[in-house]
Amino acid sequence: MFEVRFNRWRDEINPTIKDGWMGDRIWEVVLAVGDFQAAHGVTGDIVEVGVYYGKFLFLLDVLRGEGETTWGVDLFEDHIHNVRQWPQSGVAEHTYYPARVRRDVDTWGQGGIQLLRMDSLALPRDWLKDRVRLFSIDGNPSAAHTFMGLVSATEALVDGGVVAQDDYLNPGQPGVQVGVERFLGGYNSRLAPVLYFQNKLFLTTQSSHWEVMDYLRLHLTAADLHDDKLCGWAYLRSGIEYVGDGH
Repeated sequence: MFEVRFNRWRDEINPTIKDGWMGDRIWEVVLAVGDFQAAHGVTGDIVEVGVYYGKFLFLLDVLRGEGETTWGVDLFEDHIHNVRQWPQSGVAEHTYYPARVRRDVDTWGQGGIQLLRMDSLALPRDWLKDRVRLFSIDGNPSAAHTFMGLVSATEALVDGGVVAQDDYLNPGQPGVQVGVERFLGGYNSRLAPVLYFQNKLFLTTQSSHWEVMDYLRLHLTAADLHDDKLCGWAYLRSGIEYVGDGH
């Protein structure tokens, strides 16, 4: 059902965004999530924390429906204060990429993408509460930012919503795994992981955990994306009772 918008992203938008990294088949998972949510009447806004040049943001925006907004949260012009070590040199990189993102949003966003200049640690806990169906976390890779990103996602997500946490298990960003494990082992009472694929850990609400997992399992098998990285199944194989609906 997203064919027209996806074709536009694939043929016109994505080829123009040369900077940033995204798995070459991650779009298949994003479309599968969108199809699941459409089939189950899951609606809401879309959020990306950590936009950079917007490579993943514009893919997520493919799923935006009528009356929904895609939000991009980043330091943008204040990015020189970030602890991330950029491969490019100094101030030039920090001043160039925000202007590029804003230009592309004006060109491709069709009025449906809003950019919010803010450190994700400063996001109000009740921001977009119960209004978000897709929440991507790809910002500062510190344990604190990762943890608070997941807390924000928990508060914002509707039932059947999905979180995509970037850099989980990336050995170059150990703070991300620390933040995820701290969240899952402590604060969390609502989210359950369903998939790890191409550097992203996907989680959904426990109320929809098995439905989402079964849907993705079917999709990934049909698309020849191996289902051994569906987290819940891996936990079950290990003999660990997973928190869910008793499926």
